Amino acid sequence: MNKDGASGSRIVDSKRDGNRMDKGITLGIDIGGTFTDYVAYNHDTQTAEAWKFFSDASDPAKGIVDGLKNFSDLGDVQRIRLGTTIATNAILERNGATVGYITTKNFTDVPFIGRGDRKGIYDAHWRKPAPLVKREHTFGVEERISSEGKVLSELNEDELRNIAQSIQADDDIEVLALNFLFSYIDPAHELRAKFLLH
Repeated sequence: MNKDGASGSRIVDSKRDGNRMDKGITLGIDIGGTFTDYVAYNHDTQTAEAWKFFSDASDPAKGIVDGLKNFSDLGDVQRIRLGTTIATNAILERNGATVGYITTKNFTDVPFIGRGDRKGIYDAHWRKPAPLVKREHTFGVEERISSEGKVLSELNEDELRNIAQSIQADDDIEVLALNFLFSYIDPAHELRAKFLLH
């Protein structure tokens, strides 16, 4: 949080920041589960217009376009800021797609163990939240990258192909999540796995 009380994005003073923000329209779009909210701020006239339109859960992009059909100043839009609560709502409501989870071998228990920290460690009524993936939809593949980004074990592509066949045979799995250890340091194995799974 900054001194102005805002979190996340930087607040820009259009008078101090020269020509960067003081021309045309900034369009803010927030896609929610029921409605998509729009705010169009015109930097030239210093006026704002806000409206809502029904979200399209099956195609959020179509919902955005439909909500812009009656906005006459699209040609003056210089920048767009987009936000969404779709993923957050799916997690909170547990109504997302059935996930197949592929991770580094011997780390398939991580979604079920979770973290050791919790707010009320002496709360006898605390219940651990259910994982977002089922154990039978969790697969481990041989591969390993160290925390320094060194390849300790190459991706076992044959094993991955066998996992892919198991996933294809399971009619419940709708989407895949790849989550290899230390892939944020070196994503090579995840990218190769994505390529092979397509």
